[in-house]
Amino acid sequence: MPFTMNETLTVKRRAVGSYSATTGMSTPGTETELTITASVQPTSGKILERLEINRREKDVKTVYTHTEILNNDFIIIDTHEYEVNNVEDYSRHPFLQHYKVVATRKKDEGQRL
Repeated sequence: MPFTMNETLTVKRRAVGSYSATTGMSTPGTETELTITASVQPTSGKILERLEINRREKDVKTVYTHTEILNNDFIIIDTHEYEVNNVEDYSRHPFLQHYKVVATRKKDEGQRL
């Protein structure tokens, strides 16, 4: 499966936050952005069946990339944010090292998905 029609995408990743026992306050981690090259594809029915029921009706994309992606990262596709729900790691595959990522579109304010 060679990657064709590659796109340059932005990935948003939030570091783990911290908690202060003295003040009882938590501080969110910093957000970083990285740029990846990926192939964005429609998601098949079999993959949709593996998602939680509340995620099946949303706009779902399958992304193939050589860059490591983590669960709970966000990928920007066509100006919309997609939350990473599932990552399959094929980085040790001898023929084509890659990551297969399933991501669902975040609901925009006032929009029904």
